[in-house]
Amino acid sequence: MRIVQVIIIFFAITLQTPLAFALDGLERIYARMFTSQSNENIKLAATYLYHYPSKNTELLDLPAKILDDAIDSGNLNDDDMAWLAKSLGASKDNRYYTILKKATDSKYPKLKKYAKPYLKKLSKPSEKSFNSKSINLAQLNKNLMKGLTKTNKEGFYKVRTGASINDAIALAGDPNSIIITRQTRNRHWGVYISYAHITLSYTDKGEMRLIHPIDKKKTLTIDRITAAASANGSQGYSSGILSADPGLIRDTAKKMYKAHVKDPAIIKKILLTLRKNINTDDKITVDAMAWLCKVIGQTKNPKYYDALMDISLTANHRKVKKYAKKSAKQLK
Repeated sequence: MRIVQVIIIFFAITLQTPLAFALDGLERIYARMFTSQSNENIKLAATYLYHYPSKNTELLDLPAKILDDAIDSGNLNDDDMAWLAKSLGASKDNRYYTILKKATDSKYPKLKKYAKPYLKKLSKPSEKSFNSKSINLAQLNKNLMKGLTKTNKEGFYKVRTGASINDAIALAGDPNSIIITRQTRNRHWGVYISYAHITLSYTDKGEMRLIHPIDKKKTLTIDRITAAASANGSQGYSSGILSADPGLIRDTAKKMYKAHVKDPAIIKKILLTLRKNINTDDKITVDAMAWLCKVIGQTKNPKYYDALMDISLTANHRKVKKYAKKSAKQLK
């Protein structure tokens, strides 16, 4: 009898700290941010989750738990809690009726304001109502970090801007860390506004930035890929040049141009990429090819003259033709 009780208790504890978590790649990003104990991460994850709602209760239980604790402890400010309430309300899940009711009865004016309209759209709670006591955020974070997929260097360089987050993670693996980067945009009447982006960081490879919700895309996609600052050696340049993403090729080419790279092995790969994209009309790819031509031009090595002249004659886009010819002249 005692053994049976021990087994029951063991399974009860296991169930209270899930994260066998049936989460896809994007949801794992959110879960890591919610369990990070960083107020900034929590707010940004809630903001994204509000604009791109999820139906996964295993994920949604995390902001619900954080909000429930914050209403009691005051460890988050009113604005942060309001975003958590909005992320739960956007799910339209009756499971969160109780926590949204608690939010509307709280002493926080902004939280009450934003929770109230969502509460009105939900029916009264059922047996499946959210239970905060069953969740241990610290333990969930440990379990989650143990279950991450390994980063894939070759896969990272196959990701293109515009790819869905889940497709990007399927190729590159889970990021080593999740950071917040900011972009300043010029809005109406010359007012500059800074927007926080979720950015996935891959050690010694680079970063992939998610689009910001203000871009109002139907799905979350990769907005920008940047090569790692540490990837300045031949291997880093090589991976960047051979990447499937034109933005990363361009970024790598600019770094090589500034560094006056002349390594024959790298130039050989540049020529391979130029020939591969000889017929492109894609704006970013064209710009990347022009920069690659400039890299070859500054080598001052005449053995690349014929190759650049051939590209100037056969390239589809006039910009590539122009820079191939201009760079070839530097080699005479």
